[in-house]
Amino acid sequence: MKSLSTLLILTVTLAIIACSDNAPITPVPDEQSPESTLPDAYHDKVRTQPYPKTDNEIYLNPAPFIVPKEMKQAERLQFNVSRDTQFSGPETILSEARPWCMFNPHRTLETGLWYWRFRSVTSSGQPGAWSDTYSFEVKDETPRFVTPPFADFLGNAPRIHPRLYAFLDDKIEAARKRVTSHPEYGQLTALAATALKADFSAPYNQTADLRLYTDYLYQPGISPSAQHTVTSCTIY
Repeated sequence: MKSLSTLLILTVTLAIIACSDNAPITPVPDEQSPESTLPDAYHDKVRTQPYPKTDNEIYLNPAPFIVPKEMKQAERLQFNVSRDTQFSGPETILSEARPWCMFNPHRTLETGLWYWRFRSVTSSGQPGAWSDTYSFEVKDETPRFVTPPFADFLGNAPRIHPRLYAFLDDKIEAARKRVTSHPEYGQLTALAATALKADFSAPYNQTADLRLYTDYLYQPGISPSAQHTVTSCTIY
C-alpha cells in the first residue's frame, strides 16, 4: 500500500512538472532558411542593362529600346532591329543616329522573335562597333500601342489658341473682352509679370525664388476661378 501511494505521488509530481511553464525545453536544431530566389529589386534606380532582352517579357508592342547611359560611348546612338541575326531581312530597321539613349520604331512589330543591337556614333558621323545582339519575343497577346513620330505629332498640333481648355472655344472671345474687369485681374497679371522678369539661369541656386513664384499661383486670396480665367484668356 505504501509503495502504491509513493507511485501515485511520483506520477502526480511528474504531471505537474510537465505542465509547468518552468519545465525545461528541449532545444530544436536550427533549420537553415531556403535561399531566396527573388531579386533585390524589380527595377533598378539606375538602368544597368539594355532593354528588351531574352529574360524580359515586353509589355507593349512596339517595345521601347533603351540603353544605359554608361554604354553610350559617343554623342549619339544608332539602333538596328531585325527578324534575323544578320540584320539583312526586309523587316530590318536602322534608325538615324540620335543623342538619346532610347529608340521607338513607331510601328507594330510582327509576332515572333526579334533581334536588336546598337552602336555609338560621334558628332561627326563616325560609327563605332555594334554592341552585342539582344533578342526578345513579341506575342499575339502583347498590347499594341503605337505612337506617332514627333514630326507627325507636331504637324497635327492645332495652330489656333488656346491649345489647352479647347472646350472654351465658343466662349473664349467673350471672356477675353471681360477679363480685365475682373477684380483680381490686376493682381494676377502683376504676379505673373514679376515671375517672367526673374532670371532663372541657375535654378538649383534659386529654390527659394521658385517656391515663391509657385506660391503665387495658389495664393488663398485668389479664387481658383480667377486663376483659371486669367490663365485661359491671357496666356493661351
